[in-house]
Amino acid sequence: MRDNKFNCLNLHHNPPRMKKNLITGILLLIGASASAQNRSISFEQGSWKETLAKAAQANKPIFVDAYTTWCGPCKWLAKHVFTNDSVADFFNANFINVKIDMEKGEGLALAQQWQVSAYPTLLYFDSKGEMIHRACGADISASGVKSFLAQGKDALDPKKQFAALKKKYDSGSREPEFLAHYLFSLDNVCLPAGEALKAYFATQEEVSLTSPRNWKIIYYHVNDIASREFRYLVNHAEDFAKLYTRDSVDNKISYTYSDALTSLARDESKSAEYEALKKELKLNNVANSDQIILDAELVRFAKKKDWKNYSLTAEAYSKYVNDNANMLNSIAWTFYEHVDDKGMLEKALQWSARSLELNTNYAYMDTYAALLYKLGKKTEAKAAAEKAIELGKKEGTDYSGTEDLLKQINALK
Repeated sequence: MRDNKFNCLNLHHNPPRMKKNLITGILLLIGASASAQNRSISFEQGSWKETLAKAAQANKPIFVDAYTTWCGPCKWLAKHVFTNDSVADFFNANFINVKIDMEKGEGLALAQQWQVSAYPTLLYFDSKGEMIHRACGADISASGVKSFLAQGKDALDPKKQFAALKKKYDSGSREPEFLAHYLFSLDNVCLPAGEALKAYFATQEEVSLTSPRNWKIIYYHVNDIASREFRYLVNHAEDFAKLYTRDSVDNKISYTYSDALTSLARDESKSAEYEALKKELKLNNVANSDQIILDAELVRFAKKKDWKNYSLTAEAYSKYVNDNANMLNSIAWTFYEHVDDKGMLEKALQWSARSLELNTNYAYMDTYAALLYKLGKKTEAKAAAEKAIELGKKEGTDYSGTEDLLKQINALK
């Protein structure tokens, strides 16, 4: 629920051949990209321990590009920003630079240690290895180079470093204005609000919860349906709607309930709480409650590997996501993996075709080819697989899985 950030959620199942981006980034207009340059950031090779040794020897801070191989914005930064002359000159002069894949080798432990859960995450450490600043996301607008340089300069300014804010919070500062600023800073660096959110609302009387600042904090940070703030929002939805529009209030309430219900759907030990929350959605006339419940049911049946009920639920759910290419593809792929009923597979094929109408790309075409193969439609499957491979080449995506599928298709009689 961020106005200027794109949050890709791992909804249901996506093809392993095309891992989807689970990132949080400032994704604006892609049209304006950086022009070709001659220099690029020089990234050190070696372990984190070796990087720390180099930084200590050179008495320079460290810049870490915490990335994953499947992260689109990570690739964009590498191609269009890290190769900019001004960026290269500034970062090479002021930092020891290193790239670390957060899903391989020591990156796995470092991601946990550094609380990295969104990509790209850009980290800055002093020469002793203490984190001094961080950011997340990739500004891919025309000002992307300028904003990245500004970020690097902030990392060198003790007054602008995120570490300064954190130190002030950790030292016990609890003024409402500071806490509000700190909360939005946590959001900008993709860290959870946690105790800081509780500390802030401890300073706020219930009657002030409809204020502009409190509404903004509720909208972006309050996700606990049992919290005083969320219950107040639900019970005073009309008051909030008059101040901040009906759509924004309904969306906040719906998304928060949806997250809570989906979380319960994944835990089979909480079936009673799950059923109770479904009733609460109806009782409170939550917008889009039917869709929210069906979405959670898909998660629940997938968790239980109850593919018959998953299929029936998906059929009912499909009308709500007819313009959501990613969701249509996700469900269609799940059918390919787990459903054998020919009639249901034909429906999945229709959803897959619709996803391609909305967005023709490698992942969706791969799903379409796989479904055609499972339905025994050799000629169409072969054509779709070949098209998927062609798209994979254009997108620079690993399409080896589709090549394996093509061999299986060719073996059909």
